[in-house]
Amino acid sequence: MTFSSFQLDSSAIDASKEIDSKFGITLASSAVQIAAAAAYLVLVRQLSARHQRVTNEA
Repeated sequence: MTFSSFQLDSSAIDASKEIDSKFGITLASSAVQIAAAAAYLVLVRQLSARHQRVTNEA
């Protein structure tokens, strides 16, 4: 009977620790980007509505 072993080298372990340590920053950055996208959509809709009122477009 044989058993295979799985072993990570030190660079893979270091990379996983770095990703784990920066998870909070990545999460916060993503939240800010989502909020910015939502604000942009609101701005575009408001500008489009204003444009339609001024030009009497349907």
